[in-house]
Amino acid sequence: MSTTNKLTFINEKRGIEKEIVTNEDKPILILAEQENINLPYLCRTGDCNSCICKLISGSIIHTTQTTLQDQDIKEGYFLACTGFATSDCVIKTHQEKEFARYKKGI
Repeated sequence: MSTTNKLTFINEKRGIEKEIVTNEDKPILILAEQENINLPYLCRTGDCNSCICKLISGSIIHTTQTTLQDQDIKEGYFLACTGFATSDCVIKTHQEKEFARYKKGI
């Protein structure tokens, strides 16, 4: 039996603030697409960081991905193409530039 999760996508710079309720066990990228929330992506396999988001609250799990290290995940970063919500979540979208700054220590 599926659990219902509320996902709130936010990005002030891009004017995104949209909430969806889902009981589907699909990657966050696909759930967003189904609701016309346009997230960036390239590979859809967890091998790049184009779809990187930041978890503000809630919890997600990843399927196989090669981009993020454990510390990145602890900081809240996740890939929308391989991330699955396991609770209600608040998700900051379009975090590729912020992730690059984080990795550089800026």
